Amino acid sequence: MNKFFFDGKLTDSFSNINVLNRGFKYNDSFFETIHVTNGKVFNIKNHLHRIKKAIDILKFDFKYNNNQLTKIFNDLISVNNLRNGVLRLYVFRNSGGKYLPNNNDTSLIINSNHLNCSFKINSPKKLCIYRAEFKSNNLLSNIKANSIISVLSSIHASEMNFDSAILLNNNNKIIETSNSNIFFVINHKIITPPVKDGCIDGTMRRLLMSLFNIEERSISLNIFTEIDEVFISNSISGVIPIKKIDHIDYHNFSYCNNIQKKIISLSLDS
Repeated sequence: MNKFFFDGKLTDSFSNINVLNRGFKYNDSFFETIHVTNGKVFNIKNHLHRIKKAIDILKFDFKYNNNQLTKIFNDLISVNNLRNGVLRLYVFRNSGGKYLPNNNDTSLIINSNHLNCSFKINSPKKLCIYRAEFKSNNLLSNIKANSIISVLSSIHASEMNFDSAILLNNNNKIIETSNSNIFFVINHKIITPPVKDGCIDGTMRRLLMSLFNIEERSISLNIFTEIDEVFISNSISGVIPIKKIDHIDYHNFSYCNNIQKKIISLSLDS
């Protein structure tokens, strides 16, 4: 069994975690999924940025700085002999109280999983549009704090024989998919929804924005007949081409595959 980190030490057991903590009772928590490749955390700068952002938004008292977190990540990778896989970080508020907590102290849990998740050229996926619920465009929408719409939209996509679903905000604008940020190519220009519209402030999205000329723009549903190419991004897979949205087929994956080659190159250098 892999060791995990819990409140200051590496351990083998979750036995002393109170299942009635605020993370369970009030969803007073956030999580972060981190890609490990070649025995190292990939894109660590952007993960640390989003962790800090979540801590500030949720008003958590968090006792680990970036250097300490980095050391914990590396210790877990070493002790679990993790070559390729995932670290999963959970932070929740400890204290009692009801909606008003007694204080803002937090607990930190990090576990690891060995996965064959080295970056590669990915097979194209199919998307549908999820219309049953809308995601708010606020600061909480940008962090990994409440994923119930992602869960429900994933169930819907599976029931409709699609791989994932496109999510909309309250203004009926496209923001992301159930588990990824989304990008469109129109006349050789890459565009993506802005975080102010309610999408996750994705770590892979941030990396792509720093490497390529990508325009942030609010995106309406009428875009599907205009676009030349669609792809999605997340921290585990990199970028993934899209071959179908509802009944519309797409056949061009060149931008996506060229971007993924860059991600693969960066992962081999890390």
